[in-house]
Amino acid sequence: MQEHFTDDTFLARWLSGELTEKELADFKSHADYQSYKKIIEASDEIEMPLRDRQLRWTYLSQKMQAIQKLRVSPVGFRTWWKYAAVAAIIIMLGYWAFVREDSSVFQEAKAGQQITVPLPDGSSVRLNAGSSILYAEKGFNTERTLRLDGEAFFDVQEGSPFIVKCQNGEVTVLGTTFNVRTRGNTTELTCYSGQVGFRLKGSEGVNKLQPGDRILSDGQEIVELSHIPIDFPSPTWMEGRSTFRKVSFKYVVEELERQFDVRISYPQELEALPLYTGGFPHDDLPTALDIVFSPVAYQHEIIGKEVRLFK
Repeated sequence: MQEHFTDDTFLARWLSGELTEKELADFKSHADYQSYKKIIEASDEIEMPLRDRQLRWTYLSQKMQAIQKLRVSPVGFRTWWKYAAVAAIIIMLGYWAFVREDSSVFQEAKAGQQITVPLPDGSSVRLNAGSSILYAEKGFNTERTLRLDGEAFFDVQEGSPFIVKCQNGEVTVLGTTFNVRTRGNTTELTCYSGQVGFRLKGSEGVNKLQPGDRILSDGQEIVELSHIPIDFPSPTWMEGRSTFRKVSFKYVVEELERQFDVRISYPQELEALPLYTGGFPHDDLPTALDIVFSPVAYQHEIIGKEVRLFK
């Protein structure tokens, strides 16, 4: 390994993605690279909680423990301190993230709500029901990064790279409109204008989407990359109607619960039905239930905020 590889400044530039292509290629060709990578992977396995301060401290301590317990091939003292330097940098970055996120702005659309959030750079986010974003207001114009939990439509002004971090990856754009739905292990991204890049977590490759392109991930891999007609400048949920393409009935039930702020009980056999393609309006619960469940011979009973599905 060249001498500059042992410099902690070099390691910090590597962690922050600032190496040149040649530096990165040289680094990857060295035998020690895999050990450094193991340290990063051990750290990345733990997700930073969005809101709870105590949980963030727990996150940071878990990250430290994960690094301390990491097993790499036997090394001498000279090599060990290099690994220790990487671990120390990761911990410092984790602390910085804790401090930064502690002063972040949290916006949430509760069940039955949709809200529009203006961002400091002039961009805007429309949050669907049961969705939230977290971002650092200070310095947002130069470092446009936020975290999304749920579904949102983004209208991004041109400028520096705009990054949306999701559970299973991240979306990168410069100026465009796009919709992201991230629920559980599933992430769905649709480009409406401009160009959007999606990188699956743990992958180095970036999938580039043009208007009308749609990508679906199950958290482990890209399961579908398709092109759909863009008849409107925004997704249907912003116009008061949820639509789906080849999703489980459980997924539809969960969206009904979010849009109408109700709890739905149903027989377990419902989850074994063929995948659902269709939609429902947001302004009439009985009609929405009829549209979705009548074709599969299910009836419903509504008592307050409780809904029961039955044959």
